[in-house]
Amino acid sequence: MKQKIAILAALALLALCLLPGCEKDPAESWSSVAASEPTATSAPTPTPEPAASPEASPTAEPTAAASPAGDFEALFQENPVDKALSDDLRAAASYSQIFAAYKDAQKSWEKIINQLYPASFHDLDAGALAQLEEKQSGWEASLESELEKIEDSHGEDDDGWLAAAQEKMEYYRAQASFLCQTYYGHAGELPDLEAIVSGQPAG
Repeated sequence: MKQKIAILAALALLALCLLPGCEKDPAESWSSVAASEPTATSAPTPTPEPAASPEASPTAEPTAAASPAGDFEALFQENPVDKALSDDLRAAASYSQIFAAYKDAQKSWEKIINQLYPASFHDLDAGALAQLEEKQSGWEASLESELEKIEDSHGEDDDGWLAAAQEKMEYYRAQASFLCQTYYGHAGELPDLEAIVSGQPAG
């Protein structure tokens, strides 16, 4: 039995060797198979695209700092003389009362002018003080003639009388405003107009 099994094994081995390629050395066959496998081709490394340069952000323009005089008009509108005049005109019931309201306002502006100049401007630099003195001196020199021109430019009836009183008051107000603005420009605040009008010394 053992001999029969051995014979069958030998025949099977012989049949296997007779198959195509059996005569080749197994190691050789393995080498050829390995050699026949395609070599993996490395993928080309993509060339990195140059990074886009970031656009430069526009440089913000510096905001010019507002000078103190930029706020002057809004502050000056709150002055006590205009408030008192508005109240007086609202309460007036006759030409004489309207005329008195303008005259009182004119006197208040005149008081402010006389109180502020020159006492409140000693700390100005020489150049600014010289310019202020020139403008104030010119205003004082022409005051009487300007007031006469105002009177002559209006009629002698009640309407002309009131119009002249209003224009004279505005002439004083304009000069007081100029002095207040000059004061505000170097002090950073308005003078104490309420104290001046009420007769207290200016701060």
